[in-house]
Amino acid sequence: MLDRDIVALNQKLSGFLDLTRHRDEHYGPTDLAALIRDAARLAEPVVKRHGLGIELAIAEGLPRPSLQSGAIRDALLNLLVNAAQSGQGSGVIRVEAAATREGLRIRVEERGRGIEPNDLTRVFVPFFTTKVGGNGLIEGRTGTGKELVARALHGLGPRAQGPFVAVNCGAIPETMLEAELFGHEKGAFTGATRLHRGRFEQARAGTLFLDEIGEMPPASQVSLLRVLETGSVQRLGGERDIAVDVRVVAATHRPLEDRVESGLFRQDLLYRLNVLPLRLPTLRERAKDIGLLAERFLANGLRDMGWTGAAPMLDPEALSLLEHYHWPGNVRELRNLMARLAVRLPPGVREIGPKLLQPVLPRSAVDSRPPGDGVFVPKGTRLADAEWLLIEAALMDNGHNRARAAKVLGIGERALRRKLNGGCPVLHVIRIVEPKCGSAPTNPPSDPGHSGRFWGSEPVIK
Repeated sequence: MLDRDIVALNQKLSGFLDLTRHRDEHYGPTDLAALIRDAARLAEPVVKRHGLGIELAIAEGLPRPSLQSGAIRDALLNLLVNAAQSGQGSGVIRVEAAATREGLRIRVEERGRGIEPNDLTRVFVPFFTTKVGGNGLIEGRTGTGKELVARALHGLGPRAQGPFVAVNCGAIPETMLEAELFGHEKGAFTGATRLHRGRFEQARAGTLFLDEIGEMPPASQVSLLRVLETGSVQRLGGERDIAVDVRVVAATHRPLEDRVESGLFRQDLLYRLNVLPLRLPTLRERAKDIGLLAERFLANGLRDMGWTGAAPMLDPEALSLLEHYHWPGNVRELRNLMARLAVRLPPGVREIGPKLLQPVLPRSAVDSRPPGDGVFVPKGTRLADAEWLLIEAALMDNGHNRARAAKVLGIGERALRRKLNGGCPVLHVIRIVEPKCGSAPTNPPSDPGHSGRFWGSEPVIK
């Protein structure tokens, strides 16, 4: 009995070792579609054991390159096994194969639940906490995904089983905001025909997300501050305090410190909210992610439309157009642009070049190739916006230090402060290079990965 077990073990060990041994194979025409299917068949038992499935998206008419088919198959097999082992018990491993202008492209992607919640918790530790208490403030431009982040933080914490209630403070009329947040009793005002439990009560034991908190009127800020300090609300027309166990996560698209200096936001409320701050970068600051996000959004759009086969890839020129655009709408704008592209794509396209991409791009994106140096101002920019391009350039190239930025601009710090407090329009992206003569700006930010430096549109002003 023991001998048979030893023989069986040796056979299995020999089979595993065969994968690591060099094969003296000759190069020859390779049927990639058949090779991928063979690797998927071999990996299927391991993939199923981890609770995953395999989805193949192989373009038709792939060329037959001269390859060592065994080595390529083993490499694919290892990728599939690694993807299965990184999965979390549900999802699909997708294998895509397509021919592009640059050659053949094979991609293995695991579409499961992603990283374990415990690991995600550690990812967010520098910015946030998953403890029961602790209010938070998310700062980021429109379209950067503030609510998406708030939902992720709620889902990762111990309040995940409780409700997630979202309120856009800028979308509710001032006269109705407090009734919406804190509730009202029947007969509290004309039209109050029944008792209404406010958003704080609805979010009990969960998370209340207050979007665009900077637009909240001063009177409502006072009421919100009282709730945060006492942990209780009083409905309009009511006489008793109602305890609410709620974690508040607020979001803003502009720095609240400037609103405080302008007298539009209470400093003590900012202290209450800004216990756990998180700033989301603009898409322009995540330039290296644009290609990956664009192809993912395009693949999702095509799949929703019933597209069969692998999603087409962006060629280098098309990707360059996307990377040089300033993206005022950030990730949301990119997603919508890819949805429009998915609708317009003709069947059978394998690669997307500028001719297919340009019809769905804004005109400023087509004209936004960067100049050799200086600040780039797209065609059609208003004079006031051009001034803000220069202000943003100076702030970002001087670490958001107002005194140094004012010196570069040739104005006083007080004048710069007046311009900033006067309201900042939606800014275009800019390109800054070191001047050819004279002293370079001090403390420049790090290069995000392009020739010259490209920065996002909303400075965090200190």
